[in-house]
Amino acid sequence: MSIADEERRKIGRNLHDGAQQRMIVLGHRIELARRKLEQDPEQAAEHLRHAGEEARAAGAELRELARGLHPAGLTEYGLEPTLAALAGRSPIPVEVVALPDRRLPEPVETTIYYLVSEALSNAVKYAGASRVLVEVTQDPGRVVAEVADDGTGGADASAGSGLAGLVSRIEALGGTLDVISPAGAGTRLRARIPLAPWRTAREPFLEFGHEDDDGAGAQMIAKVLSGEKTASISLAREWELEGGTPKIGQRLPVIDHRGRRHGTVEVVRIAVMPFGEVDAGSVEEHEAGVGPDAWREAQRDYYDRCREQVAALLEEPDWRLTDDEPLVVLRFRPADA
Repeated sequence: MSIADEERRKIGRNLHDGAQQRMIVLGHRIELARRKLEQDPEQAAEHLRHAGEEARAAGAELRELARGLHPAGLTEYGLEPTLAALAGRSPIPVEVVALPDRRLPEPVETTIYYLVSEALSNAVKYAGASRVLVEVTQDPGRVVAEVADDGTGGADASAGSGLAGLVSRIEALGGTLDVISPAGAGTRLRARIPLAPWRTAREPFLEFGHEDDDGAGAQMIAKVLSGEKTASISLAREWELEGGTPKIGQRLPVIDHRGRRHGTVEVVRIAVMPFGEVDAGSVEEHEAGVGPDAWREAQRDYYDRCREQVAALLEEPDWRLTDDEPLVVLRFRPADA
């Protein structure tokens, strides 16, 4: 019974956050058209045209919900075109200020879509806002999505509204939602969702750097794109989470720890070996001038510092790097983006 109850709650949230919100905007458009019908027939016709688009979009979302699918185009194309379509149907201006350069995991993208949809609906229906700003950025290990309007404020996530449903949806991903809405000063919704447990096969990539590396990651990316650095060594099980070891000839985006894309490389050679068997030939281009023993010591230190994140990624709370841990040695060359 608890599974069925959760499914009913999920469907209720999807209805509220999707098609129901479109119906609210549809009613708003029709009311505007009614008011303008005699004074400005052309503007009334424009409102009715948008109302027709909302009605068709609501129908599409209901069909998708019945099939258990995500919002139109989201799975195939990602947040950028989907949010652009949402903004194009809005009766008030919506500006998407920033999005990550790479695709986010599917549950995260879907949640961000519903966050924007709910915030926009509230801005139109309750807040009397004149504009909405959307910003989605990737911090190390998490994504931060913010939606802000310039309306009347006073939103309350504990009042049993759609915001309460958003809180549950975001918390189910291990995240948090802040609702900043002082009276008379607009509303800002800020969702923070961890990314480590959600790495998927959607878009394999090479990632360099971390938050406290003093620019070492940026220097490494520059060497990769210039052709000075032509090898990368990483955990084989990380690649398994992204659909398996890359193939020769495959092109991989090169990103930093904040998800920004800097270029592309092409895989030219692949080897898989236990950590304890990494030899001088494997390390040669990966760390010029560093022997295998010194390299292994540096790798142990690195993985000790990020052990908790890797353990969460692999879903093994007690994980530690051992000599038996399989590594993937990739050789690559710069490729056109």
